[in-house]
Amino acid sequence: MRKLILIAVCIFVTNFGVLTQALIALLVLVLFLVLTARKRPFISEPLFDLEALSLATAMITVYCGLFYLADTTQLGISHFDKSSDITFVLAKDSKTFLFAGIVTVNSIYFLYWLFRVFSEMEALRGFILKTFPSLYLVCFACGDKDQAYVDKQKNRVLNDNEGHKEELMRSNTVYY
Repeated sequence: MRKLILIAVCIFVTNFGVLTQALIALLVLVLFLVLTARKRPFISEPLFDLEALSLATAMITVYCGLFYLADTTQLGISHFDKSSDITFVLAKDSKTFLFAGIVTVNSIYFLYWLFRVFSEMEALRGFILKTFPSLYLVCFACGDKDQAYVDKQKNRVLNDNEGHKEELMRSNTVYY
């Protein structure tokens, strides 16, 4: 839904300019972050974290991009131009700072995404251990039955803990 609205903004607001498109996109991102935080539409907490972080990353990226869009030197208006009432010049250091901020925020999101992907790969490994123990023995335990047994016990404990955690998150009960 969010992507559909953002596409609609890009298509139907083109007559009002890029700055208006970016401001409306920022507003849509803020609204969806608030909705996501209130409704918590994901069963799993890691999925919620990924969605919230992706929305925050997109918001920061668009916000920083607004400064580039508002820079009148990009539009061919010089700050020495007396015919223009509005001038906004972004200094080179400011551009560098904003660019570094955009790269940093997106890098943090990418690293968190990688962490979550590798966590899911661990879950896949547990699924293979449970469903195809002989395949697990060959591929992951290198034929060591003792190691496969230890891994199976660890996986059982992890699954139990994850189940309890999800149950606690669904109950929305606060314990002090």
